[in-house]
Amino acid sequence: MDKKMIRSLAIEGKAIIGTERIFKELRRNTLAEVIAASNCSPDALREARRLCEAAGRPLEVVDLTAADFGIMCKKPFPIALLGIPHA
Repeated sequence: MDKKMIRSLAIEGKAIIGTERIFKELRRNTLAEVIAASNCSPDALREARRLCEAAGRPLEVVDLTAADFGIMCKKPFPIALLGIPHA
């Protein structure tokens, strides 16, 4: 997914932000895709990868740090994981 699309979904409030929320939504199978920052913690990335594989959902690691990812999404905090819900 391209950066402009990610940004617009986050700004519109259609993206899920937060590691624990992402894990919860993956268990419920309500996400279409998960996007991780390049410096996402190894434990969170490992769990996200495991849950994405179990749910059959793609996990994309972008070339942005969590701080830059937060700025790109117009949020005042870093974003390590972002979930895109089903349309």
